[in-house]
Amino acid sequence: MKDSLTTRQWVALGITIPASIFLLYLLFKKRDEEEDYRPSKDLATGQQLTIELRVPYDKVGAIIGQQGVTIKKIQDETSCRVKFQSETGLEEKEDRLLVIRGKPDNALQAEQRVRKILAEPNAVQTLELKIPQWAIGRIIGRNGDNIRQICRTSKARVRIERDDDRRDPHALRECIIKGTHEQIRYAKGLIDEEIAQEEEYRRKLENASANRKQRGSKTSRDVMPRDQRQAVDTATADNHTKDDSDAVEHIVQMPTHDDYFSVYVSAVEHMGHFWLQVLGPKAGTLDLMIQNMTEYYAVESNQKLSKPDTLCTGDIVAAPFQGDESWYRARILEFLEDGQVDLYYVDFGDSDKMPRDSICSLRSDFLSLPYQAVECSLAGIQPDGSCWSEEAIDLFEDLTYCAKWKPLMARIVSYQQTSTGTLPCIELVDTTGTEDVNIASTLVERGYARFSNFSSSDASNQGPNIANGSSRLPGETLTVPPDSGESEGEEGEFTKEVSVTG
Repeated sequence: MKDSLTTRQWVALGITIPASIFLLYLLFKKRDEEEDYRPSKDLATGQQLTIELRVPYDKVGAIIGQQGVTIKKIQDETSCRVKFQSETGLEEKEDRLLVIRGKPDNALQAEQRVRKILAEPNAVQTLELKIPQWAIGRIIGRNGDNIRQICRTSKARVRIERDDDRRDPHALRECIIKGTHEQIRYAKGLIDEEIAQEEEYRRKLENASANRKQRGSKTSRDVMPRDQRQAVDTATADNHTKDDSDAVEHIVQMPTHDDYFSVYVSAVEHMGHFWLQVLGPKAGTLDLMIQNMTEYYAVESNQKLSKPDTLCTGDIVAAPFQGDESWYRARILEFLEDGQVDLYYVDFGDSDKMPRDSICSLRSDFLSLPYQAVECSLAGIQPDGSCWSEEAIDLFEDLTYCAKWKPLMARIVSYQQTSTGTLPCIELVDTTGTEDVNIASTLVERGYARFSNFSSSDASNQGPNIANGSSRLPGETLTVPPDSGESEGEEGEFTKEVSVTG
């Protein structure tokens, strides 16, 4: 056969074969460029339908979706290839060509879904909400973590407008949500959940406060000085009742951030040494535990079963309180000559003397809750004399609603080193009236205290201006950065302000 071909035929054959190979190469290259999405085997071998749609530039983002979620979902559910043609050479804001390719029925279904998106009034919509001031703190979260999570989860933009009227917890703040209809619906649902949780928390807190008995200033003043009580704790650190042997002794931790938080003042020795209860999501846990303890120890047979064989200084026990039918957790400070026992109530900070036979061993399950009383000192002031007067202490108890379970706002200003450890120095602000009242400034104004001399290194820790008996709680503006994979939409921002209502 080789001999039968002429020279001209050989030349023609040599030209034809490379040209055919080149054409095949161009054909397959074009197909590879067009098909990022690989159709199923049936789609690849069946009849294909190609549909081309012109998409306005402001609708492209809605069809693509956040990080391509929407267009990928259309492809997966219709088994079609759905792709925008390259925008090379197109002018800014020019319409884009969308190509749909697949089996006829599937391609028509994909086209219908795309047209449904195009028919929406606006690809990016805006919803304005009115949110009560008391819920803003929970929605934003610590350092803006919660609102960032809402944005990441819903893919919407959420902004809470600044409002200078923060003293009224029932004032309404404007919240703006931007995104698609589905993104807005999702974000609103998350915000509604946060509001419902805050509402439930506040309801529990109100119930707990209403059910608490006022222990009164006289009993709350009856506390043991810090250095004496600390000496008892140190000397008896390893000496506990049998029920306490397996428990890890711990006190509730103070917040580590610089923001304000809600507290009760539960007991007072003087302005340099008093006790707080920090209010948080589990604010009702202490009241529930006291209720359970009271129900158990009120039964005479349970008291007999709980009578301890021995008692030692430092033991954690269950004991009543003078003039109160409830039972509480207490530490034994001292055994008195008249047969009574000096007790320190670890959840309140006050002390009382009770007959020895009225004390019971503490059930181990009542030890799981950290001790709620936190020792503190009032920041920024000192006595206007050698020591705090009784009149000054009485005024401080009245200003702080001591043991009357009315919340104040507190902030850690600094820490004070003492001979027995570290004491947090606290700023206290009463926000329940028409104006915020700083407790320390009021004591100075009334002539019972004077401001401490701060060094320059302490100036940054003094917090807001506390002159004239008022304190303006600070505001802070934070920005929610856009997702790294999102190309559509504007950058969202929100305003974070300290919630003065808990």
